[in-house]
Amino acid sequence: MKSAAHSRATSDPLSTMIEALGLEMAAIKKSGGSILIELIAGTVVSLKDGILVVALEEDLGPKLARVRLIADDSFLVQRLKDRLGEVQSGEAQFNAASADREIGQGEIQACSADIADELLPANLC
Repeated sequence: MKSAAHSRATSDPLSTMIEALGLEMAAIKKSGGSILIELIAGTVVSLKDGILVVALEEDLGPKLARVRLIADDSFLVQRLKDRLGEVQSGEAQFNAASADREIGQGEIQACSADIADELLPANLC
């Protein structure tokens, strides 16, 4: 016999997705999908050519002898799970047509427009 929670999850696509994301996060964390490198609170400013620039919330001087940074592979999965929970509870809205278009499943509508030749890429003219 199936549980009431399982029946709800299989009848509600959002519940099914949220449950699956929870399982995915557990698998990522179990497999050690996070790298622990300690850092005072800060914000990534840029990453270019292998150089990471971080803005820290406090001044640590001109040089740091040692830095630890946390990279959590489950972060985006957790954010998606949280967002789907917000949609499910009515705190956030979900536009299914827009989501379908983003993953190539929705209808694309075409229209005509008058665009000056100088605005078009050279290979289209």
